[in-house]
Amino acid sequence: METTHQGDLFDGALTPEGSERDQLSDITPLNDPADKTLQRMSGPKMPCAPCSKVRFSTEINPELKAEVLDLKRQLEELDSTIVIAIDGPGASGKGTVSELVGHILRIRHTDSGAYYRCIAKSLRDQGINIESIRAPEEKVIQAFAHLDYVVEHDHNSGGHDTDDAQRLLEIAKTQRDKALFDLRKALPGIFRKFILEFGPSDPLRPDAKPSVFLNNVDVTPEIRSGTISPLASLVGTVLEVRNFVNGKLRELSLDQHILADGRDMGKELPANKMPNSLVVHFWLDADINVRAERRYEEYAQSHESTPLFPVNRASEIADVKRELQVRDDTDRKREFGAMLQADDAISIDTTTLEPAQTAEKILREILEAGNRFLKKRA
Repeated sequence: METTHQGDLFDGALTPEGSERDQLSDITPLNDPADKTLQRMSGPKMPCAPCSKVRFSTEINPELKAEVLDLKRQLEELDSTIVIAIDGPGASGKGTVSELVGHILRIRHTDSGAYYRCIAKSLRDQGINIESIRAPEEKVIQAFAHLDYVVEHDHNSGGHDTDDAQRLLEIAKTQRDKALFDLRKALPGIFRKFILEFGPSDPLRPDAKPSVFLNNVDVTPEIRSGTISPLASLVGTVLEVRNFVNGKLRELSLDQHILADGRDMGKELPANKMPNSLVVHFWLDADINVRAERRYEEYAQSHESTPLFPVNRASEIADVKRELQVRDDTDRKREFGAMLQADDAISIDTTTLEPAQTAEKILREILEAGNRFLKKRA
């Protein structure tokens, strides 16, 4: 992603001397918290306060594990499948918990977010300016927030007015239309050769995210980075992309057990469309400050280079918190596929829970729902 210096937008897009090309590039959001986090967060792997303890599946009550596996066996005898959807905002714990639950149940865990991340990576690799498909109004607000800062600290800078806002809005719309055209033109080629596979979990860390292979190439570190995360959210606003990903997930759920996590899987895998399956939906959430700390540690542990300067942990967590808040806002305001709790989803607050504790709650709910399902089938 190209970076924009703080003075560029004010000096280029709002002055007659700035070319159209400069205007279009300068409206790119400034000081992207995800980029800044990764630029400064370079260092050896650091222990995570809420995540340093390894959550082995052996922490789960063995009797509970035996019961849910017996439930699975009974369902298979009836030619029924288990379909579990775990939704929630980023860093709510759904990925870690999904991997742990899938390991215990011995069923496929499908990370829907990995699909969007890989598509975002593929588009970016082809030079598509994904950031430009952000809503024009949102980009203007970001631009003027920066300009207010410049005016406040430079009394000779002159300020701005409604004409400036209208001009920036038109630039943003032009930029978005071009980016969407390029993106949609590139999608068919990406979809034709799109093969996504998940590597096996570490047997010593069943709660760890598995490796992700896109067209036989391990892309795990790249798609989990703070650079790809916001791009994946924007890509998810494109109807063709959502239809492709959800179609893939529905195909998987037709004849096999599946556990999918994401932001709207409960709506995309509805129980009334799968009468022969045990379908259970969950919604995980946590305090935004806890989520920010979790995501920070995830970023930190993925970076292994030596830092040039000491890392300011509090500042970095604040950056990640803003990144999560922007992502939440974007996902909730989508025209379609918005992040929203399904009506029948079981809500779990993971703020004070370890992954194994959350997994136990989910397994108990699956067991109860499964027993009701078997009674109806008897």
